Amino acid sequence: MVKIKIENMSFAYRKVPVLKNLDIKIRAGQLTAIIGPNGSGKSTLLKCINGILPVKKGEILVDEKSTVSFTRRHLATIMAYVPQQETQVFSGTVYETILMGRKPYIGWSQKPEDYEIINQVMNDLDLNSISSEFLNELSGGQRQRVLIGRALAQQPEILLLDEPTANLDLKHQLEVMQILKDLSHKGITVILAIHDLNMAAKYCNELIMLDKGKTFATGDRSILDENNIKSLYEVEVKILGYGNDNIIIPLKAIK
Repeated sequence: MVKIKIENMSFAYRKVPVLKNLDIKIRAGQLTAIIGPNGSGKSTLLKCINGILPVKKGEILVDEKSTVSFTRRHLATIMAYVPQQETQVFSGTVYETILMGRKPYIGWSQKPEDYEIINQVMNDLDLNSISSEFLNELSGGQRQRVLIGRALAQQPEILLLDEPTANLDLKHQLEVMQILKDLSHKGITVILAIHDLNMAAKYCNELIMLDKGKTFATGDRSILDENNIKSLYEVEVKILGYGNDNIIIPLKAIK
C-alpha cells in the first residue's frame, strides 16, 4: 500500500531549484533510504514531506490526502521528524525530553494515557536506566535513541530522520539502524536520509536515489548496483555478497 505519494513536486531556495519535478511513491511499513551525493536534496525532501518547507509546485499526499489540508498539529500526530542536528535549546532529562513528544495531544495537563505511552517508549528503547539523566550529558548513541523516543511519543504513522547515524561509532550506528528496522516491522513507515550505502543496503527495503534534485532511481535494494553507484557518485565500486547482505567496496573516484 502506498503511504506517501509525491507528484510533480519542485522546491527552490530563493529561486535556486533544489528539487525538480519529483514523482515518488513510498510504501507503508517500509524502511526507505534517501541517498545521493551532497547537495542532491535529501534533507530538503524530508523537510518538504514534513511540511517544514512549503511546497510551491506539485503535491505531497499521505493516504491520498494532500498535506496542505492538514494543520501543523494534525500533521504532528501523523508524522514525526528527527533532525540531523538537535538544537540544544531544551536541556531537560531523558524522561522530560520524551514527554515533549506528547505535545500535539496534550491540552492543559498530561493524562494517564500520556504517561503510559511514555513508559512504553522508554521500555522499547531501553531508556529506563538513564531516565533522570540530562540530554546534554549523554553519549551520541544515547542521545539519538532519546530523540527517536521523543518522535515515537507522537505515535506517528510516519517517522522521518535526517542522517540518524551521523557522528556515531559503528556499534551505535548498527543499534540505531536495527531500531528503525524493528519499527518498520511494527508498521511504521520509516524514511531516512543517509550517506552510508552499506547501512542502506543492509537495513533498508527500498531506496530513493537523488541526483542534483532529480530522481535518479527508485526501487528495492537491487538498484544499488555498481553501475548506478558509479553514475550517481562518480566512483568505481565492487559489490560482494556476504550471506544475505551485499558489501559495497569503494575502489577509486572517477576524475
